[in-house]
Amino acid sequence: MGGSNTILGFTHFPTIGVHPCSSAVSWRQDESPLTHGGAWRTIVALRVRAHNIIPSWLLPTAATALLVIVATAGCTITETRERAPAAAPPPTFLGPPFFRGTVGSMAILLDYEPLLVSGYGIVVGLDDTGSSEVPPLLRQTLINQMRKMGVGSISMVGEFPELARMSPERLLSRKDTAIVGVQGFIPPGAVRGTRFDVLISAWPQTQTTNLAGGQLWQVDMAPGQLENPREFLFKQAQASGPIYMSPFDDRYTDQPKRAFLRQAIVIKGGQVTEDRPITLALNQPSWQRSRAIANRINERFGLATDAKPIASPETDRIINLWIPPRWAGDPGELLAMIGYLYIQTGPGFEAVTARRLTRELVRQPSFAPQITVAWQTLGRTALGVLRESYDSDNLTLRQAALEAGAYLGDALAGESLAELAANPDPQVRIAAARSLSHLTRSEALFELLSDEDRTVRIAAYEALTKMNSRLVERTPIFDKYKQLKFVIDRIPSEKPLVYVSQVGVPRIALFGDHIGFATPEVGRAWDNRLMIRTTAPDAPASLFYQPPRESSPQTVSIVPTLPTLIYYLAHYPTLEQPEPGLNLPYSEVVDAVYHLCESRFVQAPLELNLSPLAKLIDEYERGADSIDRRPEFVDPADRGEISVQDPEVTTDEWTIRSETADPGATNAEVMAVPAEEPDPPAMTRPETDNP
Repeated sequence: MGGSNTILGFTHFPTIGVHPCSSAVSWRQDESPLTHGGAWRTIVALRVRAHNIIPSWLLPTAATALLVIVATAGCTITETRERAPAAAPPPTFLGPPFFRGTVGSMAILLDYEPLLVSGYGIVVGLDDTGSSEVPPLLRQTLINQMRKMGVGSISMVGEFPELARMSPERLLSRKDTAIVGVQGFIPPGAVRGTRFDVLISAWPQTQTTNLAGGQLWQVDMAPGQLENPREFLFKQAQASGPIYMSPFDDRYTDQPKRAFLRQAIVIKGGQVTEDRPITLALNQPSWQRSRAIANRINERFGLATDAKPIASPETDRIINLWIPPRWAGDPGELLAMIGYLYIQTGPGFEAVTARRLTRELVRQPSFAPQITVAWQTLGRTALGVLRESYDSDNLTLRQAALEAGAYLGDALAGESLAELAANPDPQVRIAAARSLSHLTRSEALFELLSDEDRTVRIAAYEALTKMNSRLVERTPIFDKYKQLKFVIDRIPSEKPLVYVSQVGVPRIALFGDHIGFATPEVGRAWDNRLMIRTTAPDAPASLFYQPPRESSPQTVSIVPTLPTLIYYLAHYPTLEQPEPGLNLPYSEVVDAVYHLCESRFVQAPLELNLSPLAKLIDEYERGADSIDRRPEFVDPADRGEISVQDPEVTTDEWTIRSETADPGATNAEVMAVPAEEPDPPAMTRPETDNP
């Protein structure tokens, strides 16, 4: 390709408290349940998505979690402690009175923490920056793994002919491979096939210097940390895929340079192989309650096409939850709605409850996020009440009602949200964009793509990607293994912007039809190994690239636009797409774009959204009680929820009473749950009559 005069253009892209043995577990009054047996230390301080607002009373407290652990541990506990005097039973409801009668007021979630899984694997395709050193305790495991994949066998001839002629032992001895530890978090409620990010780290005792450009081969992952590789017996996930290095050097990290280059992310490289169910544990055991809650969950959220019911009562205190595939990407959304789901139904109930929640939001605006979710669980029958607040002078009430209405698919909410999208406050515009993502289309989002505030533009773009809008022109870039490197998104905008995101799908989003280069000018990166010379805005640009450790540079003429440059840097030529390209990894492409934007050779600012997975795993392994906020995980204490005891609720009562409804209502029908019936000899599977 050296000396080529080809001009490349970017034209197209091709209990709870009751022991199973019927005798109650107890401890002395002067002994804290937080220290009893150290069981609470097994509860990980990780939570699901912040915006889902799972009610704090749905999550177990320390004492309750300990009781659940002890109650499900079997009958091997020797009860020698002195029994405490009879005391008042714990309240069945912790939370504001207007959420009485919800699932969250009657049960807590178990197994809702993200699950750390780990394994050891091999990275191939490095530029002689790997190591031939293999820890003895891993050698045979990795050899068996490679044989299973076909290394050294005729099965590799078609896709990787060089591996068909190479033994696993010889492959491990090459310096273009590296032994790595692989870690990631399986989200709560994940079903088979759910994807998640994984962090890979070079084995500490090896001489691997850089993981850039590598490919992680398939590796099995099991619960636990990396300290005990021989104990990984229960495989729950697999991981593989192209490596994504952070596109910046040690100036942008607390780690030393060498350690920084020995760690990388495989975005969505993990895949769950075993369903991970979530459990609801009732505050008070009752078969009647267990069935009623499961039936209500299935009635509200289930579909006739589901493979099985979302909720299945297992015992008088345990309900198993199954996350359908339509919520696999965000199980926290479903869990939040389950927590705020009212068990009561009946003519007029939804409207009466929606109006009561409206009054409570006006009185206590800090509960707006929770009340918004509660409105959503009430369904479209509450839209009549919500519409009354679409034009309210109370901005908090208006935003909450419009968000719930948009989630329920109300086209009228779109009209009012379009007005909020023009609000002078950028935070209001961002909230409007996120709410508009629930609707099928919106002209307001198109207008926000050219907003003066960059964060508003990005929020509008993210909303459009969630809607799969045709306004976002997406081009995938593949590597030599035919796996996705990243995507280039082009978005119409009058305000140029480059947005790089490693969260979800690796992306480079370009705002503006033709982001160009400064002229006449020379753009430089990597100690002049990459240079671009421009002479005039419409004249072809000359690109010079010097590959590492090669004497012959490559030159080519390209159309002077950023989309064309990115495509050329990343493209891997194939028979189907023979256009020339350098096949650089995603991280190097982003690094080049960053330096060109920083020097103002590219005439657009750059915004970054990088993966925080490495920091999350580090804090988890250090035993931190909490971790920094992340889209997937959040401590419920950050949600601003208030937890108060409700003295009106007793432990032997679970009838949905009239106080759940609006006290001022006279025509609302209130459903009373019948008195307790004897427990049946076997579990009755809930019906699946779904709307």
